[in-house]
Amino acid sequence: MMPPYAAPFCSLPPGMLLLLGLFWGAALGLFFFGGLWLTIRALPHSRRPHLLWSCSLALRLAFFLAGVLPLLRTGATACLGALAGVLLVRLVLTRQLRPQGEGA
Repeated sequence: MMPPYAAPFCSLPPGMLLLLGLFWGAALGLFFFGGLWLTIRALPHSRRPHLLWSCSLALRLAFFLAGVLPLLRTGATACLGALAGVLLVRLVLTRQLRPQGEGA
């Protein structure tokens, strides 16, 4: 029996679930990797870099896991879309935010 909180999403066609997961994963990836970028930029100016790094990681992971939990309830299709979205955002951000003069 399908849990009541998953019923509205599980009735969608697999292609829509994949697309929903892709957008959701892209949003989560943007928050996670964007937060990582902001943290790395702030580390040299921090009086307690270990505390900043630890708190940033805990906050980013908590937000990410809280965002992934609803997708886990809908099934593998949305989760695969979310994985693709996170990896796509990671690829785009690492290319766009690369320091000048590094790589081609």
